[in-house]
Amino acid sequence: MNNNYLVAITAVLFSCTAVPAESLRLSMEEAIAAALDRNFSIRIQSIEPQLAEEDLRYASGAFDPVLESEYRYAREELSPFDTDDETASFRFGIGSTLPWGTQVGAEVNTNDRTTPFDPFTGVASDSVSSFAGIVVTQPILRNFGMAGTYAPVRIAEESVSVSWELFRPQVMDIATQTVRLTRAFTSHRKTFASRKETATLPFNSSRTTRDVWKLV
Repeated sequence: MNNNYLVAITAVLFSCTAVPAESLRLSMEEAIAAALDRNFSIRIQSIEPQLAEEDLRYASGAFDPVLESEYRYAREELSPFDTDDETASFRFGIGSTLPWGTQVGAEVNTNDRTTPFDPFTGVASDSVSSFAGIVVTQPILRNFGMAGTYAPVRIAEESVSVSWELFRPQVMDIATQTVRLTRAFTSHRKTFASRKETATLPFNSSRTTRDVWKLV
């Protein structure tokens, strides 16, 4: 039996005996909850399934959609010609990696370049260029197919399952022991109360006899 468990359940039971009799109200569910809460080994081991679930969330994040946006502005002074060259660009894209390794992305960008006076041509220039397209990339060697790309997620899912399978029996074991010890404690209390009541019967009987003789 786990030493931490013995300390926990003993503390619960003795804490119950330290309060007045009218306050002794402890259901089986409350006893189990108190035993689990006072068992530091269980509290530490309960973190393992949570860590495994966080690892699964992290591994699954590799397939989440990704948004990208970018804005750039550049200004260049052409001192000898007393003019400026300005460029502004904007890009927006969305992409994702599929479980079998395919990378899909869509992108839109535009670029605007303005030169009030071009010293080489002698005229002002203003050019705007735009692009929109979809890019699909499929690895053919590494990370080809779900066996390679989806492996981290599959391993994380198995880790979560194993963590919970190892944690549940420990909780059930403490719950079972708590039920058994609580029932034994209740039985001992009833036996003690019954023996205490039985021990006072001779004294009460002799007292009643003396009272009757006084009346006579």
